[in-house]
Amino acid sequence: MVTVHLHTIFQKLTSKGLENKILVSIKDCPTPKGLMDSLNINVSDEAVLLVVNGKIVPPTHQLEDGDEVHLIPAISGGMY
Repeated sequence: MVTVHLHTIFQKLTSKGLENKILVSIKDCPTPKGLMDSLNINVSDEAVLLVVNGKIVPPTHQLEDGDEVHLIPAISGGMY
């Protein structure tokens, strides 16, 4: 199991409100990309910052039980 923190637009709306932290089994989705697919987060790899245990990782990073995963949408701002 890993703890997945869903930031801003990746949060899930449930009957109890917005859910921003969930536990997920890595048995069927052992990578951050697999987690995103299982959670129906369909964005390009460049549109999300994947952070595991405080370090930025690629979508193919192998997850381990107990990992803390943060899915953070890439945001741009400023003028022009």
